[in-house]
Amino acid sequence: MRTHAGREMLRKVVRRGLPFIGLALASWFAWPIVPDKPQLGDHFLFWFAGHLVLSGASPYDLSSWQLMGTYGPTPEGAVVNVLYGVSDSQLENLWAHPPWTALAMVPFGALPLTVGVLAYHAVLVIAGLAVLVAGAYSVGLRRDLALAVALPAVALSNPFVTAMRTGHFDVLVVLGAVLLTIGLVRARTPLVVTGALLAVLKPHVILLVLPVAAWTLVRARAWGTIVATIVPIGAMAAVSLAFVPLYLPRLIARLDVKSPNGLATTWELGSQLAPSQPLVLAVLLILMTFVSALVIDRVTPVERRTAVRMALAMALSLVVAPYANAYDGVLLAPLVFVAFGFLERHPIALVLAGIAVVVLSWWLSVGLVADWGSQSATAILPVGTLVGTACIALLTRAVTPRSLRISEGDRVSRLA
Repeated sequence: MRTHAGREMLRKVVRRGLPFIGLALASWFAWPIVPDKPQLGDHFLFWFAGHLVLSGASPYDLSSWQLMGTYGPTPEGAVVNVLYGVSDSQLENLWAHPPWTALAMVPFGALPLTVGVLAYHAVLVIAGLAVLVAGAYSVGLRRDLALAVALPAVALSNPFVTAMRTGHFDVLVVLGAVLLTIGLVRARTPLVVTGALLAVLKPHVILLVLPVAAWTLVRARAWGTIVATIVPIGAMAAVSLAFVPLYLPRLIARLDVKSPNGLATTWELGSQLAPSQPLVLAVLLILMTFVSALVIDRVTPVERRTAVRMALAMALSLVVAPYANAYDGVLLAPLVFVAFGFLERHPIALVLAGIAVVVLSWWLSVGLVADWGSQSATAILPVGTLVGTACIALLTRAVTPRSLRISEGDRVSRLA
């Protein structure tokens, strides 16, 4: 009996641990957890932004970035990420983020270059792992097989690998949105506040996230949570502006600058596919994604609806974003987990979906980008994820017995 019980326990441990073993292996080799050249890429850029603030300079001042030429592992000083080679292009950098994002980089900029970039990368790795695990659980993904497929697949997807290797901080933004989601679902004000503070590090890619969260809180009459969230955000903005004065015209000019490789926005995708009527096509694509979101929301079981709406808000924010890059696709992770959730009872479909997530994300972000000569090809990812998830939701609903469906309706937790 003891031997049998021991074997059962071992099987359970292996089954429960398999998703995390796969995630650990995927992240170790693909991100990687231990980088060989952490001083390259946006690791360096964000370290230097913190260094500028600490020294009293402004990241909005173009002349400040010329000082990057005195730092770095190459004779030229400034470098770009290992994925795209080495150059001094960052000497012409213009800060495209709010003042509080620059202030958030000060702890890293206070450290020596080699230590600061490693510390920054370590924070990104921890945040990335937290995003995957917490993101999956936040939308109700529980079954071992689903997690074993979904976690490594998303970790190996192009947006995640690119964000981690280039050192961009999108994972912190998504972690904030995930914590905000969990806080809304579980009625935890501290999580709501912490999540909101992290999410606003990159406001132009979460345009719909905070409004959806605010609407959820208003419906729950969670006035205390609303005040508790607004006050620290306001304080953070005030302190940041005191240390890093914002020159709005320069920031707008920076966001209007066209990247040599284009932008990963629906608006630029419209220009690529329909040069004569770019706005019309872009609007049609946006409408298609919003219809898909309504379908997903309608099919979602009541217990998961608040979390799924937040995942939809992240994806739709990317669809309507005025400025986005390929690595911003990490915002799609929670919605991808929603799609895997619909497939939990279909093992073969789960595996095929996992393969599709990896293969399609890399084909669009590398193969098609190379063919087009434009990053706009990656704007297909959020559109395709929303439409694909809607199709999966409808198909699984059609084959799921009515007795297994959770009743319609909606419940919103009341936050104190």
